[in-house]
Amino acid sequence: MVIFNYIMKNKFRYKYDFLSFILPVTILLIVCAITIVINVLKLFDLPNFPNANVVMEITCIAVALLGITVALCCLFGKYKITDKLLLKFGPIDCMRGKYKIDNIIKIVQSSDENKLYVNVYVKDEPKIILINIRQKDFEDFVKCIKNKNPKVLFDKTDIEEN
Repeated sequence: MVIFNYIMKNKFRYKYDFLSFILPVTILLIVCAITIVINVLKLFDLPNFPNANVVMEITCIAVALLGITVALCCLFGKYKITDKLLLKFGPIDCMRGKYKIDNIIKIVQSSDENKLYVNVYVKDEPKIILINIRQKDFEDFVKCIKNKNPKVLFDKTDIEEN
């Protein structure tokens, strides 16, 4: 059980806004599912669903399955902490593995916005990354990074935008 808890602590779900992402993706999933059902019914040449072209129906099913796959990969996106900070959408790492845990300098929690930022060096150039996770996961995220690199500083502060 301890091993399971350790494995789960290095993954943090990406937080989405409902109206701008979750609702449109849910609608996409519903449309894709309906497309699959209708085209499968057309393949079986039912009376209310005449078969126009077998290749077209199979293509529609394949495209709808691809749409469902992409939508689910995005919905279940997560940050994963290994020796690098990864943003995984399915098998794809959107950050391309360029943020090494050893190069992280500081983690800053903005107290006025409730956002989490990571300061990291990439090829001797400092970068600031917004970590988009739920606020209740901030502490676990910081602990996980500090377990991998104890030199990382943590600070809660107000951040001013220019």
